[in-house]
Amino acid sequence: MEDFLQGKIENMDSVTLAKILLIVGILGILAIGTLITVVVIDSNKKMEELKNKPVETNVQSQKDLEELKSQIPGIPLY
Repeated sequence: MEDFLQGKIENMDSVTLAKILLIVGILGILAIGTLITVVVIDSNKKMEELKNKPVETNVQSQKDLEELKSQIPGIPLY
């Protein structure tokens, strides 16, 4: 089988081989792009979940709560 494939590749002209390599390369780039897109979308979903999740604190007074809010801008504290 290996000799058969080796003979096929040796007898193939360079244009056909270049076309095959080009197609394989394009498919590889598309696969990598798809993988990166899926990872980015998944991480964005996790970030949104974390943003919407309130931070649990053991605040004793309203003054402590205001002090914490001033230290951590942009995160809702309840």
